[in-house]
Amino acid sequence: SKAYYREYEIPGGTPSSLVLGFQRVGGFYTTAPGITVNYGGGGCNGSISFTPEAGQDYEAGFAYDGRRCQLAIYRIIPQGQGPARLEAVPTQRPPKC
Repeated sequence: SKAYYREYEIPGGTPSSLVLGFQRVGGFYTTAPGITVNYGGGGCNGSISFTPEAGQDYEAGFAYDGRRCQLAIYRIIPQGQGPARLEAVPTQRPPKC
């Protein structure tokens, strides 16, 4: 669903910075008549920088370390007919603009 992700083409070999985040909304999702999943409040946001390699696919997302949210970049590695594998990519703080 395009509501949950967006795809962009970015040049390889050039440092790229991203700003991303999400906001949880309580009581928004309904799984069946009368049954609601409550995700509570909170969210996660921030900025991150990495240098992509040409011809590779990446996914930006969030990693949780206990109760702490961190931004993360993963290289998508196809696995034939099976599900793709995600490999963490080195990142750094983005430069100040």
